[in-house]
Amino acid sequence: MMKEIKRKWEPIANLTHNYGVEYLLDNKNGLEILLFDRWTEDILKVTFEGHLLYRNINDSYYLNGPDFLPDNEESEEPWEFYIIENSEFKKWFKMQDAANLCDPKEIIHYAIYTTDDCIDVLSWRDTLPKLEYVVNTTDTKILS
Repeated sequence: MMKEIKRKWEPIANLTHNYGVEYLLDNKNGLEILLFDRWTEDILKVTFEGHLLYRNINDSYYLNGPDFLPDNEESEEPWEFYIIENSEFKKWFKMQDAANLCDPKEIIHYAIYTTDDCIDVLSWRDTLPKLEYVVNTTDTKILS
């Protein structure tokens, strides 16, 4: 059995590593995760329009939770955004797919691991997450 590997995911430049989760919302727009930077108070909205499945686990209850460092990376700086290879979560989802509708090669396991929340999202490979800084309730800056 191959071990899970966390790869640093840096969807936009200059992300910090001190986010908290403001909210997680699953609606007609997709899965929206609003993150706040604990240092700068910037708000980052991550939207997964192609999500298939997600989970949010309080890090206190995640027995074999993340160590906040990417695998096989020289940097010892903590990080919060990952892509998980050889994902056990993806394997579990495939076992639930009774109609065999999903090809695991077409699914990416994204992970956002903050100091309080461990959010795992399975999404279609061809539907990239959208990130935007929320300036206020009516003004946003789209980043990707």
